[in-house]
Amino acid sequence: MNLNPLYHLRRYRELESRNSELVKKIAQQARTIEEQRNALNRAEKEYKLLYTDWQKVVATNAKYEREANAYLLAPPKKHGKHRQPRGKK
Repeated sequence: MNLNPLYHLRRYRELESRNSELVKKIAQQARTIEEQRNALNRAEKEYKLLYTDWQKVVATNAKYEREANAYLLAPPKKHGKHRQPRGKK
């Protein structure tokens, strides 16, 4: 063990500066992680909104498709053949 106090002071300062650098790196990584988490949350919210809009469009499209199929597959309507025409008597 070295008994020189200047050596220990210098060693302490080196360790302190290395420690502060590591603390700065960790803080930067934490900020980056927080930014990424916020971006992910925003993207998730936007996805949910787009997905619900898409579901509404799909439901409306299916409704119109059912109505169109019912119209196309329905038997033709016979107008007026079973009634007496309205005319002057």
